[in-house]
Amino acid sequence: MLNAYAEELFADERFDPTSSKQSIVTVELSAADLGFPDGATMPELLARAHAAELHAGPLELGVYLRLHLLDQPAGDLASEVRHQAPNGSITVVSSPLTDDPDFPKGFYLRRMDGKLWLRGYRADDQHIWNGQDRFIFVKAKDPSSCL
Repeated sequence: MLNAYAEELFADERFDPTSSKQSIVTVELSAADLGFPDGATMPELLARAHAAELHAGPLELGVYLRLHLLDQPAGDLASEVRHQAPNGSITVVSSPLTDDPDFPKGFYLRRMDGKLWLRGYRADDQHIWNGQDRFIFVKAKDPSSCL
């Protein structure tokens, strides 16, 4: 399943998935795992991740992960808060196509009502992600090859 933001990402001419095969090692961590139990902005999360040789991956990584992570547990819908990452979701960290705050920044994965979703999201660099929010980063053999 896709939301409107995911469809907007797919429709944009700048979304250009690579046709070459590559092997990517991913790491799933929470903001708290990165040392931010009370949450942090994406620039803060990325700085801490880079220190651990973790990086943003290509935008299409979200698509491949959605096709691969078929056993993702469902989140608790009763505890959701507006303008926050949904409970049980996993945000795939990637470089945005544009700095425009009104354009989706990337994808997150979610299971809701028994259905697997690839959803786009919008957030600016001042958005505070919660300590329990989950993220997928890329661990590169050669950090200079990452975004």
